[in-house]
Amino acid sequence: MFAIVFFVMETFYTPEEVADQLKIHLQTVLSYIRDGKLKAVKLDKGYRVSDSDFQAFIHGSRVTKTPEDYLLKLGIQKKYKGFRKTFMKPVKELTKLIPNYELDKLLEDASVRDHQGYRAFPLPGLSIMSEKQSREFDGLLLQKEIEFAGDLFFFAFASTKGELLTAESLWEDTESSQFKNSIGLLTSIGVMLRGLLFIPRYYSKIEGVREVNYQFIIDKPFGRNLAMDTNRPVIWTGEYTATTEDPIIIERKISISITQEEAKNLLFEMVKEFLWYFKCEIGDDIIKSRIEEIYKNVMG
Repeated sequence: MFAIVFFVMETFYTPEEVADQLKIHLQTVLSYIRDGKLKAVKLDKGYRVSDSDFQAFIHGSRVTKTPEDYLLKLGIQKKYKGFRKTFMKPVKELTKLIPNYELDKLLEDASVRDHQGYRAFPLPGLSIMSEKQSREFDGLLLQKEIEFAGDLFFFAFASTKGELLTAESLWEDTESSQFKNSIGLLTSIGVMLRGLLFIPRYYSKIEGVREVNYQFIIDKPFGRNLAMDTNRPVIWTGEYTATTEDPIIIERKISISITQEEAKNLLFEMVKEFLWYFKCEIGDDIIKSRIEEIYKNVMG
């Protein structure tokens, strides 16, 4: 008696092929693999992702929900064309929630200030929303809407679970802006840097936190050009336009013991990934010099 055995050869993908299929940056795929969100086999020549693991990832495992829901519930998204956001949360859930009354002091003590001493992150001059709204969201809600060449909206939400969301409407869209329908590169770098510097200041004060999931988000990038938002001479010619209809999400897992030098090195990687969405290539030396300039402005 003979038994017939069928062997099914499963397809495997390289991280580059996964990135191409998902239309995201290679570094994002590698981050998913390192963080365990996307299963992969490590070989001598790099990682390989099986088709079954890839399908499980795109149909259920991948986290696609963004913190946009907070703003949607407030009805703010309808008024503005887009937001520049930062979202962070502890990798492991807190065993002890942060009392609401402690959140404001935690944010103030951990805030990143510019060289003149003004609070730059979380955003300055925010007003605490009503106690009812804060209870509804289980955390501290802050917001401010100002008239500056047209309306600008600033928002921050700190949850009792250790999450932090900040969002600012794009000043590039204000009435007097010369950068309409654009995303300012230097402004974006500044927001990313301040978020990275904020993490050890804030989360080192929260019991049980060792690592933080960090996201920098542009929620509506499609059709927007990349702009060098400075009075200095531009460093490229031609237009670089975002073609993705999904939000741009630059995501990393970050230790709360990250040093300022490590933050700058990580920021360099994130900026390279950000530029990829606009199909823009800038020399590494130029990127690093701009990061140093922004760092000096932030830290004084």
